[in-house]
Amino acid sequence: MRVRKGLACTAVAVAMAVLGGCGSGGDAEKEPTRGDSAPKGEDESKAEDVPEAFDAPLKFEPAPEVTVPKAATSGNVAMSGRTDANGLPVTIEKGVLYIGRTDGLEIASGYRPSDAVLITTAESQPVDPEKDGPFVGDSTDAPHLTTVDGKRLAVMAVVGELPGSGTTPKKTVVELLAADAREATLAWSATVEFEGLQDYSKHSDGPPQILGQVGDTLVLEVGDHTLGVDLTTRERVWSTEADGVLAGDTLVVERAESAREDRLVGLDAATGEEKWSVDAEGYGDFVGATSNLVALESYSGGEGRLTFVETAEGKEVVTHRDRDQSACSYDGASVLVCGDGKRLDAYAADSGKPLWSLPDESANRVAPRMTLLREGLLYGTTENGPVVLDALTGADKETEPGAAPFVTDGIAALAFAPESKRAIAFRVTG
Repeated sequence: MRVRKGLACTAVAVAMAVLGGCGSGGDAEKEPTRGDSAPKGEDESKAEDVPEAFDAPLKFEPAPEVTVPKAATSGNVAMSGRTDANGLPVTIEKGVLYIGRTDGLEIASGYRPSDAVLITTAESQPVDPEKDGPFVGDSTDAPHLTTVDGKRLAVMAVVGELPGSGTTPKKTVVELLAADAREATLAWSATVEFEGLQDYSKHSDGPPQILGQVGDTLVLEVGDHTLGVDLTTRERVWSTEADGVLAGDTLVVERAESAREDRLVGLDAATGEEKWSVDAEGYGDFVGATSNLVALESYSGGEGRLTFVETAEGKEVVTHRDRDQSACSYDGASVLVCGDGKRLDAYAADSGKPLWSLPDESANRVAPRMTLLREGLLYGTTENGPVVLDALTGADKETEPGAAPFVTDGIAALAFAPESKRAIAFRVTG
């Protein structure tokens, strides 16, 4: 089954660079500073307060003085301006950009001019994924923000190789990099191994994807394997030779029990233990998930079907016919929106009940090209420019937002520049 799916301005802390306005800024990008050691410099008390975040961002203004590192769009924006299903490899928190790379992560301000810090592999030599295809650069995942033992961390997973010596051959590993999110330094790194990793292919498997976190267990997909790593002990807890989707605390995968039988299996994402198993016949591919449902698309007789399965016992909830959904996005609250580039269909996240669809010829409305679904709001573009919809009703919420962000935290955002296909920084103003 397929799943479609330093900030060193005179070496001050990240919070100061976000707000204090240090660094070069502008269009000329400098090489990022390595974040190998804790920054030294000015007293953090000189930093202004972090700007208040807007809970429901509706207005955006360009911040041309902020330089966005190239890695923020590398591999995820096509030359045509199209973005892939995973969006940009960026997480934003308190105005700070945490940018995924195939060799680690970069940290930079998305709100004020700053110099970026590079946190790169400490133990292994990164194995770059395939660079050819419709997307330019090195497509990768966004860093995962979490708190471990009271410390805020930005975690990135990289496939690397440990060098051989003498008669010992080199070895492929997954290296987890945990950056101190507030200091822009490497907090720790750890290498993880599992059976089958030596068959990893940079040309076909692509970079690791962090699916989420359940308790202390980080769940990540590497090639055709999924594994859980305890972030407190930094050791692998479980692994399975299957890929799938994370819905709440359940990882749902498909396993081939025999040449004629596939099973849909629910695993406890914290322990890897099996919770349930059902016949997977006719379910097709995973296209999305909410906190308690997984969505699967299949075809029969030329007709597309979208099926929702609940994750408590693996029971089918509802099947919608005549639907062609290539990928779905969850707003993290109450709505799942699915589309194929020409059409959008919204469903209740807890039940799979249809909410609305676009285009709607009777109302003379078109479907926007969605860039982001976030906490009840859908951001996208039409021939009229950026637009924001109410994700629950599909109604226009803001017709002149100033940008259609790919990612935002209510303080800063990344979106295409006006009249351009180049991603730049924006400030949230309303």
